[in-house]
Amino acid sequence: MDNYTQSDIDLMMSHINSTAREILNFATPYNMATIYLGMDALNKLKFNKIQPDHIILKPYLINNKK
Repeated sequence: MDNYTQSDIDLMMSHINSTAREILNFATPYNMATIYLGMDALNKLKFNKIQPDHIILKPYLINNKK
């Protein structure tokens, strides 16, 4: 993890948490967090919603920036 900046990790988490999950009835963890935690918490955590057609769950999300 030493090779990644906090910005890289924030970006990865935004992509991961914007992915719909069957266990959440095809909602995203991001959407559930907005309900339970509110937008203020998500803004402080620097999580952003990624549109479904822009989600990247591959290493090149971060590695192509280096």
